Amino acid sequence: MSFPATEIAIIPLSSGASIEDPLSPLGEIWQSCLGTIAGQKGFRRLYWGRRVESSNVIDFFVGKLRPFATLGRDVDSLHTSDWDSVQAHKDFIANPVYESFSESFSKPIEGNSLIYHLLFSPNPPSSALNPASSLVAEHLTFYFSSTLPDSGMSSWEDTFAKFKKALEQHAEGFKAGSGGWIIEELQHEKVEGNAKAYAAVFQWESVEKHKMFRDTEDFKKAIGPVREASRAIEMHHVILREF
Repeated sequence: MSFPATEIAIIPLSSGASIEDPLSPLGEIWQSCLGTIAGQKGFRRLYWGRRVESSNVIDFFVGKLRPFATLGRDVDSLHTSDWDSVQAHKDFIANPVYESFSESFSKPIEGNSLIYHLLFSPNPPSSALNPASSLVAEHLTFYFSSTLPDSGMSSWEDTFAKFKKALEQHAEGFKAGSGGWIIEELQHEKVEGNAKAYAAVFQWESVEKHKMFRDTEDFKKAIGPVREASRAIEMHHVILREF
């Protein structure tokens, strides 16, 4: 049995890489690479965009189906893309076309990319990743001790659900949200050794609407338990587009 999983890749671009222009050399390569990804078995959807706070970094989301066997809590991971499973992504890497794809895909990239996988809830996160309704996504990553027990993970899920509910009730400009545990363990300077991590995407009408809400008492009240429950939080905005 399989469930939709999402690959997230954090991709540093070389300065001045004009990948948005399909008529430019790098833009043509980029579009061809996205087409190769979309043509693979198990692919579901792909969203990508530059970070508002750091325009030379792309968040890449790709959707897929994840095998039931990997859904246990004891598993060890904004372009995001949706595949039918994590295995579908691995099959793509094993495909003979991958070597030439990887060479082309790396041309606008400068530095090392970070790639991981998660199962969003609700899943698929189509309402939270929906450029048709809004182009602005708030992308968050919450970090925890690698020894966080199942009870701690369940407690966090309750905390996150209450935080999301507060946004739905009080935040003007908030449209939708989705989150999930990252399969791979990550690293953060505030967490000794490896860290468990939880990622979330919130859709907003604009960056300004999100910033305005952060100045309210409703936000300050809602964010308190979230900060207390996690070791560290990373947040940035992404201007999303769908391929």
